[in-house]
Amino acid sequence: MYLAAFRGAFWRLRERVGAGSGTGAGGSVTAVIPARDEESSIGRTVASLRRQRFDGALRIVVADDESADRTGESARAAGADAVIRVAPRPAGWKGKLWAVSEGLR
Repeated sequence: MYLAAFRGAFWRLRERVGAGSGTGAGGSVTAVIPARDEESSIGRTVASLRRQRFDGALRIVVADDESADRTGESARAAGADAVIRVAPRPAGWKGKLWAVSEGLR
């Protein structure tokens, strides 16, 4: 109730990004996608990112988290810049967070 009634419509963005105010030619974004046994969908995911309009450099890294199928091969075929095999997760880490951490590294 508090958030809905008393936070002043916090969900509305007051800041606006104007047309042409993107990162420009010098900007870059790296998307890290954690994936385990995603052979049937990872290709669509990577292809969707590739189709997006972006003025800067886009790099797509798929962190293949111990998949038993052809997730890595499907990601490469769809245009991923890098596919890394994630090492087994150490104690205390959650699966997806570990995969993202390995992808960033």
